[in-house]
Amino acid sequence: MKMQLAGCVVLDGQGGVLLLHRNEAGVERWELPGGEIMPGETAEQTAVRSVREELGIDARITKTLGDGDYEKDDAQYHFVWFQASSDARPGLREANKFDDARYFKFSLLHGMPVSAGVEILREKIAAGQIRIEE
Repeated sequence: MKMQLAGCVVLDGQGGVLLLHRNEAGVERWELPGGEIMPGETAEQTAVRSVREELGIDARITKTLGDGDYEKDDAQYHFVWFQASSDARPGLREANKFDDARYFKFSLLHGMPVSAGVEILREKIAAGQIRIEE
């Protein structure tokens, strides 16, 4: 059974996407705010909750971007991405997991350590399958 995940592409108004730097237990990578869809929760609710829990800001979903699947260590994952905006300045709320949060242009992510979800989203954007709108 696939684990169901949802995440937010939070934009800064200048073409930048907010990413969190995970640095825990030997894992070091940049990823979107997001998490597992809990029972009774919609994917959109999960995305908004995750942004609040991880960054302490309230995100406003503006669009459903799309979805993708990936497999890692014999586990299967299904990810749904939403575009969101927020006027608040992000702060790290889960210092045991994340040590930085910054805005990046997707074009600058090549060669950076990113999560599978970010990599699949980047590929879908490059292929024209998903469009992020300012």
